[in-house]
Amino acid sequence: MPLGRVGAPASAPRVLLYGRDGRPRVPDDLGNALAVAARPPGSLPDGREAGARGPFDRVNPVDYQATRFDQAWRGKGTAGDVALENAHGSVTGAAVTIPLGDGDQPARARPPPSVRFNPALHERVADLGSEATGDAYKAAPIADEPAPGLDGAASRIVREQLAALERDFPHCGALPTAALMRPVRLHLAQLERIEHAFAHGADPVRAEHLLPREADAAYMLARRALWYARQKLAQCSR
Repeated sequence: MPLGRVGAPASAPRVLLYGRDGRPRVPDDLGNALAVAARPPGSLPDGREAGARGPFDRVNPVDYQATRFDQAWRGKGTAGDVALENAHGSVTGAAVTIPLGDGDQPARARPPPSVRFNPALHERVADLGSEATGDAYKAAPIADEPAPGLDGAASRIVREQLAALERDFPHCGALPTAALMRPVRLHLAQLERIEHAFAHGADPVRAEHLLPREADAAYMLARRALWYARQKLAQCSR
């Protein structure tokens, strides 16, 4: 063993892992060895993966050769795509475009069915009101009718019937008549607000779908309140 001085071993040379700029020190011959890039497993040697549709789509391994029958196929998809193309329209790849009439038809809400109102067959009796809560008119056994329109015709009919009711029973007194007229005036005010919103630039979707339903409900309740008030006022003694 070589000794640097008598009785002491010689010190080993100092190995530096990083240079003065802070980068790791790599031998020159190691950089040339890393320059050879390895291909990922399963890749094609001829570079056909460049024609794939996406980074995760596999290339067809069959080397297809075009034939004279290719011009008979108008679509680019499967046989089902071509059948749809012949029947309806154009097919581009897997996306099928089927025309519906003159163009795309927007979705429309289906109106509720016209069913005659029968209080005895109602599912929830609590919805029909009662004498204690002051809304027993909701159980009036009359047929439901849609509002004749949103141009003011529905509220005009209710006002005319309200005036006729006050004219036919002047002997019943102001207090009983006012109590029976209160729900009629309430639903009449709702109907007038709906007509005002329709006539003064309501949202197109609300004007087409919501306002007609709201007008039908207000008109129906006003008619039931009128029928109930007439039945009660008819029992007044002269």
